[in-house]
Amino acid sequence: MKSTQYLNNHITHKQAALEYAAAGFPVLPLMPDDTDVEQMSCYDPTTDPEQIEAWWNDNPEYQISYDIAYDIVVICLQPNYWFEELDGNRSLDEYCEKYGPLPRTASCVMQDGTRLLFYRVNKPVEAKLDAYPGVSILNSDCSIILPPTTTSSGSYCWEEQSIIDGIADADGNVMRLITSTAEDLGLMAYDPLSYLLDFGIPKGKRYAFLYELFKAMFDRGYCRNSAKEAVHMVSRTYCNPQLREGELPDEILDIVWERFKRKRS
Repeated sequence: MKSTQYLNNHITHKQAALEYAAAGFPVLPLMPDDTDVEQMSCYDPTTDPEQIEAWWNDNPEYQISYDIAYDIVVICLQPNYWFEELDGNRSLDEYCEKYGPLPRTASCVMQDGTRLLFYRVNKPVEAKLDAYPGVSILNSDCSIILPPTTTSSGSYCWEEQSIIDGIADADGNVMRLITSTAEDLGLMAYDPLSYLLDFGIPKGKRYAFLYELFKAMFDRGYCRNSAKEAVHMVSRTYCNPQLREGELPDEILDIVWERFKRKRS
């Protein structure tokens, strides 16, 4: 098995998929354009090198998908360059300042700054989207993309160590983070509407905030039309200056909504 540096540098997707499989991590290919995730749904993830060879010989650009194992949890930290208060790394820093650092473990980072931290757990953990501002907890119901895959959002690479080098056990501090609520921990809850009422939406942050609001309404189960109406109302009421007619057409919101649905499926 190869080192983290090997997995990050000049390695093909097929070579990386074979390395993960050899280390006991079943993989599955996804379409490189990230638009048809259902094409491979008839296959099961595998560690069989012959099957992996066949898949990636068919298309060397297939992304490397991994269905998170039942004894692994992934903490996803999403950056927010528009609203510092909603940045996942800031939320984790705030947590660690209050409760202490998390154990060093396998972690990867995307070009856009999204980070994934891997930990082993000895009991099932509930998946939570936006458990804290910019922080989601991913469990065995979720799939992720592994380095060195490149998607429309950029390239993935491992940081100090990969899952092949080892995944740390979740200690009490990690378990507190992944099983508690923001209210339990005394951290800020993820609530775009409260942020909006406190600060308003200045020029330069309008589209980013409306996107966050639209996504939050999707995650909370609102229907598409209700979410669209809310976004337009907020645009008229709180944006300074407000967006002009046609600057945020329904067609764009429909496309964004479909992308949310594809990512959840």
